[in-house]
Amino acid sequence: METILQVPQKSLYLYDVTLVESTQEKRPRGNPGKNPKPPQIVSQWSLQIQVTGEDPEAMTTFRNAEECFVLITNVSPQECGPREILGIYKNQMVVEIDFRLLKEPCIASVIYLKTPERIQSLAMLLHVSLLLRAMI
Repeated sequence: METILQVPQKSLYLYDVTLVESTQEKRPRGNPGKNPKPPQIVSQWSLQIQVTGEDPEAMTTFRNAEECFVLITNVSPQECGPREILGIYKNQMVVEIDFRLLKEPCIASVIYLKTPERIQSLAMLLHVSLLLRAMI
């Protein structure tokens, strides 16, 4: 028990540990004979851990470590603030998901254009439509 409590805590929560012993008598099967054996006593030990609350110091350290979001950009701070840059970065996923639609077999397999110029113009129209959709 002491060795468990001496381990350094890396938990975000405060807890109490109690050691519980449960004993059980085991008697041999059947009717007792003339010289019955004494019942066998089996002890089983278990730990009961109860969370009592949060460790405020560990929680603030954990939250500060998880809040960090590093972005490197060539945009000057006068043009955009940190929150605007983060918003632009997070909206980038919307555009990437939409452009994934262009690669879907259901769209790419139904194009029946013969000349490369027409294929390029259709691809340009699809790209412009996806860009407009992302901007709206």
